Amino acid sequence: MAFAFLPDQSEDAYSWALAQLRDIFNSNSIPPPGVISTDCDQGLRNALLLTFPGSMAVLCLWHANKNIQEHCKRQFTTTEAYNDFFQAWLGIVRSSNQTEYNERLLQFQTQYAELPEHAQCVQYIQSTWLRPGRAESLVQAWTNSYTHFGVTVTSRLVILIIILTFILILYTVLNQLTQY
Repeated sequence: MAFAFLPDQSEDAYSWALAQLRDIFNSNSIPPPGVISTDCDQGLRNALLLTFPGSMAVLCLWHANKNIQEHCKRQFTTTEAYNDFFQAWLGIVRSSNQTEYNERLLQFQTQYAELPEHAQCVQYIQSTWLRPGRAESLVQAWTNSYTHFGVTVTSRLVILIIILTFILILYTVLNQLTQY
């Protein structure tokens, strides 16, 4: 719905921008967002928690996937082996409930424990993406309890932001026209 040019990617800069957005929402009687999709920037996530404490901050699956590819793909000797690993990862993320998540995670850990380089990839995923507090922002077992219309990546949001911005502008113009 909005964008801002910020001097840096600090928590203070994010807090300022989000406070401006919150003020716009409040002054136009717009409820705060229920779900916000972000990358893994902890400063942004902290600022969101302070500014929109009732909003769920889901992690962008595209960013997670790109980081996993960057850290793990070279650890596999064939494309097929890496693709199998990556599909197992996606199976974990797409788990529809916590029991399925735990089962898939255990299978993943067991399947990729044999080679040290594969075990390092599993450790990276667990410590970076599936640690407590992050898994709940990425795995469907938790994120599907919030209305996000299937948007789990930030790149799709560009089109949505444009559409919603247009709607907000149109709403404001129509509201001002009806006052005359």
